[in-house]
Amino acid sequence: VADIKSTYAQIKAAGAPSLAEPHIIARMNGREVWIAELSDGQGNNVSLMSEVPEKS
Repeated sequence: VADIKSTYAQIKAAGAPSLAEPHIIARMNGREVWIAELSDGQGNNVSLMSEVPEKS
């Protein structure tokens, strides 16, 4: 997704239970890889992923 923090907040505000807030899982080649996880309330987990330029 383009903006993981905003997308996560929108989905959570719609009532989806959070499993893991957005966090960095890797830094490589000047990029950060972010992951967040939510549940759809029916037993399915949904992961969001975003790759963005690393902040200096």
